[in-house]
Amino acid sequence: MDVDGRRASASGGSCGAARLPATGGRDGRNGNISRVVADCEQRTNQFRVSLRAALDRSALNGSRREDQLNVDAERLERAMNRVREAWNREQDPPKTRHFVDEAIAAPAGH
Repeated sequence: MDVDGRRASASGGSCGAARLPATGGRDGRNGNISRVVADCEQRTNQFRVSLRAALDRSALNGSRREDQLNVDAERLERAMNRVREAWNREQDPPKTRHFVDEAIAAPAGH
């Protein structure tokens, strides 16, 4: 999904490269950042769904570990949603950086 809800047509994943530059501004970089944020948010949503299905078919099904993994995936998804919302609102890397840091720490429960 694009940041504003449209389907993105970017090839390949860019989520691993979600490092925001240190400077803000409304230049061409913001479009690239928008695509990275949208890609990461979409992939996080897909990951949560895939993980839940895989866990349901695994030996972990019904265990406390399964529950914790699902909670961690949901925490990551919510954190990435906050990144997307902050980016849509501000379009400013320094103002969004805090939310990116939270998303990176989310699976660890920080």
